[in-house]
Order: sequence, then C-alpha cells, then structure tokens
Amino acid sequence: MNQEYGIIFFYVAHEFLEIIKESEEGKLVKIPIEEIKNIEQFDMNFKFIDLVFEDCVFEGNFKLDQDYKVKHYQITKI
Repeated sequence: MNQEYGIIFFYVAHEFLEIIKESEEGKLVKIPIEEIKNIEQFDMNFKFIDLVFEDCVFEGNFKLDQDYKVKHYQITKI
C-alpha cells in the first residue's frame, strides 16, 4: 500500500458573521456542538473531536487502512 501523508488544521472562532459560503467539498451547515458526534464524518475525527473544544493545541498521527478506518493513532497535547 502506498503511504500518503497530509496535514489538517482546525481553527475555532468564538464570533463570526452570519455568512456561510458554498464549498466544493460539500454543503456547509451550522449544527449545535452537542450534535457534532452524530454527523457523518471520518473515523479518525472521533479520536480527537473532544480536543477541538478544549483550550489546547494538539497533534495527531494516524495510520489508516484502505477504507480510511483508523488502524493505529497517537494524539499528543503540545
């Protein structure tokens, strides 16, 4: 299997204008934070989603199978 690497950046905004622009990646919608774990998303997102809402910086290393399911991962707060 050919290994590919990528980087994902998350930004949290506490204030924003009520403008949602269309994206080529899919439809953008606002959802309550309490529902974040109920939406369809990649398997690896569930490994770190709680950290997105903490006041911390973190990095993760994920090994995925051909179906993009997590085989191994390590998350470190920095």
